[in-house]
Amino acid sequence: MPGVKEDSDRLAGAVGLDMTAWWRPTADHFLSRLSEAQILAVVSEGISADAAQRLAVLKKEAMATEAQQLLAATTWLPSALRPATARPKEAVE
Repeated sequence: MPGVKEDSDRLAGAVGLDMTAWWRPTADHFLSRLSEAQILAVVSEGISADAAQRLAVLKKEAMATEAQQLLAATTWLPSALRPATARPKEAVE
């Protein structure tokens, strides 16, 4: 629906909602639902390409667990949770 994201961004701004204070990418509830390539893209974006490359040899379950540990100390959010001003052009969904 056109405008829904913009409306939610305005509402979040008006009430001071900062999703980085409330949400973390966990293996159980987010990362395990992504493909291996998507997990690597998240780690590359949130940490570094080198960190993602180190995870590339792992099986998906271990990759998701390691990605969770790496991303725990970051403020990375999937594009749907980012305010419009913070969304990179090619964010991982």
